[in-house]
Amino acid sequence: MNEGLDFSEDDVRDEMLALREACRSVVIATVSAEGEPDASYAPYVSGTGGDFWIFVSRLARHTVNLEETGRASLLFLESEAGARQIFGRRRLTYACQAQLVSRAAREWDQMLDALASRFGPVVGVLRQLSDFELIRLHPDEGSYVRGFGQAFRLCGEGLADIVPLRPDE
Repeated sequence: MNEGLDFSEDDVRDEMLALREACRSVVIATVSAEGEPDASYAPYVSGTGGDFWIFVSRLARHTVNLEETGRASLLFLESEAGARQIFGRRRLTYACQAQLVSRAAREWDQMLDALASRFGPVVGVLRQLSDFELIRLHPDEGSYVRGFGQAFRLCGEGLADIVPLRPDE
């Protein structure tokens, strides 16, 4: 517990993980090499080391952007139906490094099996398509908003430190 603050790091961490796990897909913000923004989404799985893994088509702009820039922002967002207040929806954001994973890499089968376990037989069909790419998204930094006046920066090793943000920061 952080003295003088009205939150428990464990409670905030548990809330973040619950929000993340409640989202079967993640909103992805990317930018092209020319600076053109794009917003999309993809189903995801979590991997070891805090990484996220997506399996997306090379025909999609976000996949091209991820390959060109190696950067993405991920947004896990509380559903509108579940939110007490539309302006105060819980949200978890990560700034990530993106890396395309070779079909020959050890992680390829492991993560596609994890995707199939979570999303079913459609992954087996997509796995056979040559335009689909496995992408590892490694978070560099993050933030969590749990409501009005309750924003936190995620930092440190493995983004394990939860630091409250203040209005003057």
